[in-house]
Amino acid sequence: MGFAISSLSYFLDDLNKRNKKGGLGKILTLSRYSIAFSRDDFNRICQNKGFDFAIEDNGDPEGLLYDEQVFRALGFDSVVSMDNSRYEGADIVFDLNSDALPKDMEEKYDYILDGGTLEHVFDFRNSLKLIHKMLKVGGTFIFDLPSAMYDLNHGFYHISPCALYEYFKENKYQINNMVLYFYDIGDVTSNGHYSGGNVGIYELNKSIKDISGRLIKPKVTDVLFMTWGSVIKTSESTYESIPQQNIYSATWENKKTMAERLAKALAQAETKVYLYGTGEHTRWMLKYFPNTHRWKIAGIISPYKDEIGEIFSFGHRILDIAEIERRSTIIISSELYEDVIYDRIKHLEEDCVIVKLYSQM
Repeated sequence: MGFAISSLSYFLDDLNKRNKKGGLGKILTLSRYSIAFSRDDFNRICQNKGFDFAIEDNGDPEGLLYDEQVFRALGFDSVVSMDNSRYEGADIVFDLNSDALPKDMEEKYDYILDGGTLEHVFDFRNSLKLIHKMLKVGGTFIFDLPSAMYDLNHGFYHISPCALYEYFKENKYQINNMVLYFYDIGDVTSNGHYSGGNVGIYELNKSIKDISGRLIKPKVTDVLFMTWGSVIKTSESTYESIPQQNIYSATWENKKTMAERLAKALAQAETKVYLYGTGEHTRWMLKYFPNTHRWKIAGIISPYKDEIGEIFSFGHRILDIAEIERRSTIIISSELYEDVIYDRIKHLEEDCVIVKLYSQM
């Protein structure tokens, strides 16, 4: 796994945010790490971020560093590594797919760092549970994980920042920071253009055995998206809560409330009903319109002259607002522009009932 300049920079930003300058305690790294910067890079970045961390000349002509050297320089008293094998010299051999975590490893670490391990663990949810158990209350989990890789066979998963954010929010972790960033890893020529290359066509139904067994890596993009994050385990934190995607759950609740108001408005409408708006929101409303009240729809109102007279979804004619009958009900069909539309037509309230579905929601 790699610990890059971006990882170092975000980590120092996090320490600055929390006003920590050292004495960080014990860190567990999920695998050993290749350090992707030199001693001079480390010293320069730390100085630029306001830290006096520095690594003295270790005699390497290129200023190469090893992982424990870097983490101790950052203020950790103890550095322990974990992996599924010893081939890179990990201190602890343990499979994060396993549920048999030794008792002496529970609530042991002040920091746990994952710079690219979880995408290789098939039981992703189990690994989050184990990280929770190994982390002390008040401890920090730092991750730097691929969200969109350049090759298909790097790991089991590309991990969406949404999955990480929603999981830690749902499980009552304190989210310090979460950043989506990317590398451009394409081959670039001296004139700034991408160099050519052979294009491989991979038919998974024919070559899946090769892709799994021989580590063939079909390149799908020259951009590598990464999610860096820092979260703190609190006394209320857990690992068991299963999150829903907030963007959808909020929409579900919004649409549910809107549907209830729509049904109420239709039930109260004694005359014809017009929907104001010819966008996707109106198409959605028509699709799920209560069948018992469909006969009340007299047309769709549009402010755009070039749409007047056209036939909208489900055969409804698009009308100019001047064509509507008096004493009718106008339902504004827009979430984003509801107030704007209301201000445009509120003068009609003397003769019509105007319904805003999203106000007071």
